[in-house]
Amino acid sequence: MDDDALEDERTIELSSIQAIFPELAIDPSDPYTATLDLPVTPLKPLRIQFSQPTAENAPSQLLTPPTSESQDGAETVKVPTREGRAEIETHELDCLPPLKLRVHLHEGYPAKKPPK
Repeated sequence: MDDDALEDERTIELSSIQAIFPELAIDPSDPYTATLDLPVTPLKPLRIQFSQPTAENAPSQLLTPPTSESQDGAETVKVPTREGRAEIETHELDCLPPLKLRVHLHEGYPAKKPPK
């Protein structure tokens, strides 16, 4: 980096954030853009339910995930619906995909413009 970039407030800001989050990745093509993956782990597992359509309301071509019979922690229950009975597949998720945070510090940041 040249001397102007070293004294730019955006460079100072990103280096301060990188001191707190060493996993912050600075974009090699733009020294004022960075990304950070934040893990998402709920305090309690999230219960997610998927319902299988009944024969009466099923689309003609349906792509489905594998059944839960081979997966640990899944249960299948029958619940009534208007058209008949549908199977509800329940899973408990301990973690979710990470939240990807992308920040670009425009020229004029922080005095004149907020980050984008």
